[in-house]
Amino acid sequence: PEFQRRGLEAKRNLLETKYKRPLAVHVRLTDKVSEAPDNFGMSYQELHTLITSHMAREGYDGFLFCTDAKDLKEFIAGQCGDKCVTYDSSLSDDGPAHKDG
Repeated sequence: PEFQRRGLEAKRNLLETKYKRPLAVHVRLTDKVSEAPDNFGMSYQELHTLITSHMAREGYDGFLFCTDAKDLKEFIAGQCGDKCVTYDSSLSDDGPAHKDG
């Protein structure tokens, strides 16, 4: 939908102006286990460590974080502070919600 496109465009502009080398991270946890089985076996802390260690190793200074898991989105954003940009979207508390950018 148009409102999602505009929201994502604003986040892209923020990433391009705030960070010299941004990264995009998308973690699926409510479905698509066949496409990303490793995601389902990791704790939120392990996912956080994976993201931040990859960023440090590759020289990324910020990231757009997208997920279909509301609790994970809140955890990662809380742990990473201003290095993490998220997209305000409708996320389900109890199942897949393909509305997060």
